[in-house]
Amino acid sequence: MSGNYNVIASGMTITDERKEVVNFSEPYINAGLVIITRAGEQGIKGPEDLAGKRLAVQINSTGDLAATKMQEEEGIGIVDIKRFNQATDPFLELKNGAADAVVMDLPVAGAQMKASPGVYKIIGEAFTTEEYGLALRKSDTELLKKVNNALAALKTNGKYDELYQQYFGE
Repeated sequence: MSGNYNVIASGMTITDERKEVVNFSEPYINAGLVIITRAGEQGIKGPEDLAGKRLAVQINSTGDLAATKMQEEEGIGIVDIKRFNQATDPFLELKNGAADAVVMDLPVAGAQMKASPGVYKIIGEAFTTEEYGLALRKSDTELLKKVNNALAALKTNGKYDELYQQYFGE
């Protein structure tokens, strides 16, 4: 972090590599990866059914990493992985029929489902376990304590559940 900001709050998945560079708050959401298809899709039931399919992902996201791993290391014959800068673009690619599925964090998928009812469906449960955290400079230990206290208060007073429902539905 260059010093321009105090906190990064952008759906940032907590990873060991990122922990080397920044401190993370306590996790504030479970963000496992899911597969999303068009609502009428019947042929995709899980990751193994992505063979022969075209995927759309957000570039450099954990969805991108998982799709690449499925294609290159796990031998799932994914035909193509289309990468986009914005999280909403893979969904447009799917909606327009240029992709067969999207691999994305559950909260992002939930927000898209809420914004476009009846257009998409989430296939099964999350196939990974990931958590989002707020990122702070390593030197900002006092601010980290305040952020963690604020998150705990939101969860205790019910505001967290209210906000989750408002933005992600279920």
